[in-house]
Amino acid sequence: MLPCTTQKHHPHAHFIAYSTAQKSRIYLSEDAIEQLKSEFVSEIFAEERYQIFAPREEARQQLEDKLEALFTQLEQNSNAAVTDLLLPEKLAALRKSIESASGRHVYKYLPKDTKAMVDKLLDEISEVPEIKELLAEYNKYQQQLEAYYKTPDEPKPLSAATTRSNLYPLKNLVVQYALQFEPSPPLTPKTENSSAKTGSTSGFSYSDALDEPENVQMNEPFKATWKTNDISSWRDNMKAQSSSPPYDGTAEEKYRYAQYLRYDEKCPQEAILWYNLAEQLGHTEAAYQLAQHYLQKGEDQDVELGNYYLLKAKLGFEDTLLDSVNAMQLQAISAGNTYAAAIADFGPLEAEEKKQQHAISRAAYFLGRIYTTGIEIANIDGIESEDLPALQVATDPHKAAAYFEFAYRSGYKHAAYYLGNLYFHGKLSPADKPDYERAAGWYMADTENPYCQFALAKMIEHGQGFTPNVETAEILYRKCLNANDYLTAESSYAIAQMQNNEQLPLTDMQKLYKTAAEIWLKDDHPESHIHLRLARMYEYGLGVPEDLSLAIDHYKAALKTPETEYKLGQLMQRIDGDATEIYAHYAAARVGMLYAEEHRPTSATAQQAVRLATMYRYGLGCDADHETAVHWYTVAAERGSIYAQQRLEVMEMQRIRQEQRAAEYAEKQQQQQNLSFAARLLNTIGNALRRQTLRDQQSATVTTDRKQRRMQRRLKRALGQKEDHEQIFQ
Repeated sequence: MLPCTTQKHHPHAHFIAYSTAQKSRIYLSEDAIEQLKSEFVSEIFAEERYQIFAPREEARQQLEDKLEALFTQLEQNSNAAVTDLLLPEKLAALRKSIESASGRHVYKYLPKDTKAMVDKLLDEISEVPEIKELLAEYNKYQQQLEAYYKTPDEPKPLSAATTRSNLYPLKNLVVQYALQFEPSPPLTPKTENSSAKTGSTSGFSYSDALDEPENVQMNEPFKATWKTNDISSWRDNMKAQSSSPPYDGTAEEKYRYAQYLRYDEKCPQEAILWYNLAEQLGHTEAAYQLAQHYLQKGEDQDVELGNYYLLKAKLGFEDTLLDSVNAMQLQAISAGNTYAAAIADFGPLEAEEKKQQHAISRAAYFLGRIYTTGIEIANIDGIESEDLPALQVATDPHKAAAYFEFAYRSGYKHAAYYLGNLYFHGKLSPADKPDYERAAGWYMADTENPYCQFALAKMIEHGQGFTPNVETAEILYRKCLNANDYLTAESSYAIAQMQNNEQLPLTDMQKLYKTAAEIWLKDDHPESHIHLRLARMYEYGLGVPEDLSLAIDHYKAALKTPETEYKLGQLMQRIDGDATEIYAHYAAARVGMLYAEEHRPTSATAQQAVRLATMYRYGLGCDADHETAVHWYTVAAERGSIYAQQRLEVMEMQRIRQEQRAAEYAEKQQQQQNLSFAARLLNTIGNALRRQTLRDQQSATVTTDRKQRRMQRRLKRALGQKEDHEQIFQ
């Protein structure tokens, strides 16, 4: 991609994408190409685009505000332009259609015909002069932003807003007001305080224009549930009520509802709306959850926005810790001291006030997680570029460990899991060497935590710090089966693998594989290692129907490695795929494996050597080379591969048989040569004898003829006759 900033044209970029593969099923969709362009341009022209981005966001905010005001005027019958559109009747019809639909009453889950009613109503509202003017203003800036990387689209109606557009919440706004609208008597308008907005410098916040009117009634038992501190009880009440908190509720109420939507209702997109509402009211953990959402892979990934929220969360958590009675110890940790050093310098931790203890311990826990990953800030609206380095947060596992231990000692036991992870992955040792003993110690510090149980199960299964014991590992894995989707899938897969490898009796292998697959297939953007697992499951029919085409799709979706390239070549051979593509996959696998053998010998495996041997033996992605194949089978056998040893024995037997056949062939050839020579000799002798006989016969005939001619001449002379030649010349 080449930036172009000539004086005659606006700043833009030329983007070229190509593939060297003649035939490939891998391609970039138009949306994916557009997203790539947008990300490149955002980096190259960040400063120029900010001059357009800021007024566009202002126009968007005004558009949302005006739409909210319009509905308020509709309730009061104070806007003739709105009344002329017959909106009350249309809202009443829409409300009836929404209420008759099953499922959640948000735009995403509505039937197609109901969505069409929402879109049509939104487009009609767009014709109101005030809305139309603001929409035109927004589209003007949007086109200027798009012009950096493509020919700008023609202005689209509001109904065309997609889930990736920051105008999309307007659709849910229409749905909410349709459900709330009562034409008579008119609803009490909202007060100034209830419609106030906090805003966000990111440009990605969701407006409080989605708020419900203040006088929406809730039954008393439901209102009481918002004050409970018992999360389990609260979630049970949420399931029973199937309703949302009031939009003018507290930040904590909104945050808890977001957590309920995310973890209980499995509605992450709806949860994001409520996290935004909570974050705008200053809820620090909501900012952290938004950061995790935008930093993870997927359609909504926005690293810049995610790091912005992560930085905001960090600052919020640090502010929370200022209220701790152990502020001196926390300041020492912030300065880079270990937890033990902080305690040695400033004494043991004092007990926090009961209402502060939970907030303090969780703030320390989240700071530990932030220092585990770090924060890389590329750009923040309103912050000069020279000030950005001061906002960067480097990855610091030692500081993370100190915060985690503080959180654990302050009562937040879940921090033990993350401390164990740091030791397990060797993040706290100079040579990145795992410390299994200390990792296990921290995991066992919170044995009621299913994450700790799962981590211990893995260590016991693989003999990391423990004597391997699959039976004990299975017991721990099964305790995690109903914890949450992640642990259920991982534990199910782990037990199924042990059964498949004949380490455990075959009891419920297929059922466990199926459970894991169903959870992973619900994820639109699974991690690479999940794609690999699904590929193997489809390849061998583990918990899912055997389907080599789907297996190939998952291998292609996984991270490209020599192993995945080898499997792609192998499976495409089985379905008689394109020969050129098969050769290319094997060639890529061979090159990658040879590179790994040379540069990463300590991580080289027997299986890798076996695959190299197989490719050289049969000429897969290279010319067949028997000697090189034997070499790699020998390497694999030395690494403990029984299969490679068997292959060597088979190849040795084949070599012996080939030598025997060669010897037998050579002997037969020699015999045939000897017989041929004898036959040729006899033939030569026979020919010589025949020629000699012929010569003897000819010689005898000549002698006889001469005697006869002499006798004839003598007789003619005696009779007085002339010779023949004399008669001729007379």
